[in-house]
Amino acid sequence: MLQLTFTRGLSEDLSSEVKVMKKVKGREAEEKEQAEQQLLKQDLYVESLTKIVEKLTEQIDVYESQVKGQAEDTRAFRLLQTEVSVTQTAVALTF
Repeated sequence: MLQLTFTRGLSEDLSSEVKVMKKVKGREAEEKEQAEQQLLKQDLYVESLTKIVEKLTEQIDVYESQVKGQAEDTRAFRLLQTEVSVTQTAVALTF
């Protein structure tokens, strides 16, 4: 009888330990799932930031090209202005 009581107690202890282990395993699986979801969100966020950086880089390239073109136009205009000024001076001196 004593052995039966001892065996039942041991069985109940083992049963409790199994339940606890199952709960722990379930929590670990849940935490792993949450971590994977968080990682996926971070990956999507990084991807969206990368796309934004690419678009901004393209815009910078366009603006730099425009600035170069405007600088060339300005140089050409100043050269033309100088030529007109020289021509005006030459015409003024001939009269």
